Amino acid sequence: MSELNGLSHADLLHVVAHAPRVHLVGVAGTGMRGLARIFLARGATVSGSDMGGTKVLASLLEEGVRVRACHLASNIDFDRGLVVASAAVDERNPEIVAAREKGIPVAKYAPVLGAIAAGKRLVAVAGCHGKTSTAAMLAFALREIGADPSFAIGGQVPQLGGSAFEGKGEVFVVEACEFDRSFLHFSPEVAIVTNLDRDHLETFGDFAGVVRGFQEFVERIRPGGTLLVGEKDAKHLSPKEGVEKLTVAAGKPADVRACGLRESGGRYGFRLSIRGRASGECRLSVPGQFQVANAACAIAAAARLGHDPRAVARAVALFEGAERRFTRLGEPGGVPVIDDYAHHPTEIAATLTAAKRAYPGRRLVAVFQPHQHRRTKVLLDEFSKAFGDADLVVLDRIFRARDTEADVRSVTSSTLAHRLRERGKRVEYRPDHFGLVALLEAMVQPQDVVLTLGAGDIDTVGRELVNRLTLRPAGSRIPRPIYHPSPANGAIREPAYPVF
Repeated sequence: MSELNGLSHADLLHVVAHAPRVHLVGVAGTGMRGLARIFLARGATVSGSDMGGTKVLASLLEEGVRVRACHLASNIDFDRGLVVASAAVDERNPEIVAAREKGIPVAKYAPVLGAIAAGKRLVAVAGCHGKTSTAAMLAFALREIGADPSFAIGGQVPQLGGSAFEGKGEVFVVEACEFDRSFLHFSPEVAIVTNLDRDHLETFGDFAGVVRGFQEFVERIRPGGTLLVGEKDAKHLSPKEGVEKLTVAAGKPADVRACGLRESGGRYGFRLSIRGRASGECRLSVPGQFQVANAACAIAAAARLGHDPRAVARAVALFEGAERRFTRLGEPGGVPVIDDYAHHPTEIAATLTAAKRAYPGRRLVAVFQPHQHRRTKVLLDEFSKAFGDADLVVLDRIFRARDTEADVRSVTSSTLAHRLRERGKRVEYRPDHFGLVALLEAMVQPQDVVLTLGAGDIDTVGRELVNRLTLRPAGSRIPRPIYHPSPANGAIREPAYPVF
C-alpha cells in the first residue's frame, strides 16, 4: 500500500494536524486504538473498523469513536479527512479503495504517529524483544518525575491509563516496531535497540536482513543523539558520525551496566552505572532477569534527555508492567494463572525461566498458541527447544495472521507437538478453546502454575480457566486428571475454533 497516497511529508503534517474526520482501518489493534484516543483528544471526529476485538470496539464506542465490526466501502461516508491503516491492512481493503477513489489521503500507522510526534524530543524504542516493557517503563518513569510525556506503546499499560497519550511535556516515547519496516518512519533523538533476533522474516528474509533493517533505523538518529543497544548485538549496528553509541548489559561490562544483581521471588534489584559513573539503584516490581536490561535502557534514555537517573530509577521500581506481560489473571485454589504475550522462542524460554524462579519447586503448565504458520515453520526447531522449563506443554491451534494458504498447509500445531515429544516433553494438543479449558480444568492440580503464552487470543483461555476454578465450592479438591490424551502422533482434526 502506498505509504502516503502521494502526500509529501509536509502535507501529511498538515493533514494530521487539521483533519476534521479520521477513520482508522484496524482500529482494535493496540497502536491504532491509541491513535483513536489521541485524535479524539485533539477534537477530531473519529471512526474505525475492525473484524475482531469486540470488547475493544465496545470500549471505543463508549469513548466516542464511531466503530464498525466490518470492512465496507460504505464506512468511508465522508469526503474530507484522513484514513489511517494498520501495518497489517492490505491495500485491497474496500475502505482503502473507497478512500482513494474519493481522493481522501491514506497513510499507515507509523508515518501518522511520526507526524503526531513532530516537534517533540523523540525516543524510539525498537528491538525484537522487550520493546513494549522498555517503552512503558520509560513513559511511566517520566510521568512519575513530572515530565508529562507523550507516548504510543504497543500494549495496554494500566498505570498509564492505556497505550497512548499526548502530554504537554517535550518528550514523546514511541514503540518503534520493525514489522513492515515501520520504524523507518521515525527520526529519534534517542533510539533504543534492546536486541536482534530472527523474527518478522516475512519482512526481512533472514537474520542478515534483520540487521540491515535495524542499521537503517539507527542511521535515522538525529545528529547529536544517542543509540542505546544491547551489548550482545552492539557489534551489528553503527550509527552515523556525531551520534553517541552506548552498549547496555546486565551483569556484564558495558557503557550502561546493571551490576550487583540480587534476586528475590523472581524479581531483581541492581545498581546502575553509566560510563562508569554510579547512577542509582533499583529493585524492580516486575519479574524476570530480562527486565533488568530493559530497565537499564529506560533509565539511561531518560538520563540522556537530561533527567536525574537516580530519580528515574526510583520511578522505574514502581512500574508494575504492561498487560499481557507476565500478567497474573488470578490464583483460584492456589493455582496462579499467568498470561504473557511471548510468541517467539526466545521470549517463551525467558518467560518460563522467570516463572520457574518466581515459583520454585512448582509444576509449570505452559499453554501455548503459536502465532503465524510461517513463523512456526521457520522457527520450528527453536520452538521445540524453548519449553525446557515447562513440565507440561498444552498446545492450541496456530493463530493465523498474515499467512497465505500455502503457509497454513505447511505446518500445524500437531507438527510442533511431534517435535516436542521427540525431545521428551509431555505434550497435549486441543485445537479449540473449549477443549483447552476443559482439559486444563481436569489436569491442573494444587501447586501448579499455569501460563498462557502467545500473541493471539490465548489469554481468553486463561481467563475462562480462572472463572471455572473460582466457581468450585470452597474447600473442594481439584479432581485427579480424567481426560483423553492426545494421540501420540498429535493427529487431531483442526476445526475453526470458537472464542469465549
